[in-house]
Amino acid sequence: MGETTEKMNDLARVEILKEPDFSDTINAWLWSISANFEGNIQASNLKIEEAKPYVSLDLGETYVDCYNFQEQLKKYLATCIEGPETLIGLVKDITELAEKAKGYLSNLI
Repeated sequence: MGETTEKMNDLARVEILKEPDFSDTINAWLWSISANFEGNIQASNLKIEEAKPYVSLDLGETYVDCYNFQEQLKKYLATCIEGPETLIGLVKDITELAEKAKGYLSNLI
């Protein structure tokens, strides 16, 4: 997530803020989209989706920075949403491995 967040910060140009946090990044991105549509952000067709990629926005190729930011935001959201599922799978795998190792070690003794 760190690399994606850094890219999103760069694309949102939040370095001008004293100590930007993630909400500043999202705000700057939304302000940029709003400015591109003369304050009518609804015209951007920004949508939150239930399935991947979770965010959709129809800006065309004109707004490259917003498009690139959107792609990084999709990666960030996917990581946040899918990360716990991956972690649960890893815990199960480690537990199974520990049980096998325990059985192997008891056979050696």
